[in-house]
Amino acid sequence: MGSVTIQFVLGLLLHQCFFQLSVFGNTGLETDYGYRFVAGEDGECNFKVRTASEADIEFAADDAQTKPVFGVLLGGERNTISHIRSSAGVRVEKPTPGILSPMEFRSFWIRWNDQTVTVGKQGSEEPIMTYEVDKVSPTKVIGIKTNHFKRGSWAINK
Repeated sequence: MGSVTIQFVLGLLLHQCFFQLSVFGNTGLETDYGYRFVAGEDGECNFKVRTASEADIEFAADDAQTKPVFGVLLGGERNTISHIRSSAGVRVEKPTPGILSPMEFRSFWIRWNDQTVTVGKQGSEEPIMTYEVDKVSPTKVIGIKTNHFKRGSWAINK
């Protein structure tokens, strides 16, 4: 079965500074945090994003979960750092200057299993970051957004 690409464009929803997500294809759920969730497959998420900074991806066990199992921030602090976090806070942080671009899509992958979460650039098996844990809870839902008034375009393969 080939991968299905869901493309979406983030635009700022001025009311309460949340982001509105337009999805071409399947529509997800909107939470109080301003995310739209799309069903993810356990183990891997491949996506591309075009934004100046702060691409935020969160993974949860189900639609109703308010705290994510883990999250990844790419291009934080004005596109200079990236991190992997759990519900207990930031666990791994790396300098990643210029990892994102407002002019072109940049492609990434996130992989997880019972003991590790890894993040890397598409086309390279070398991870940018790895977070080792005792146990990663099952992940069925992926939430995405760009932060702090940044516009972003996303394409997620699932």
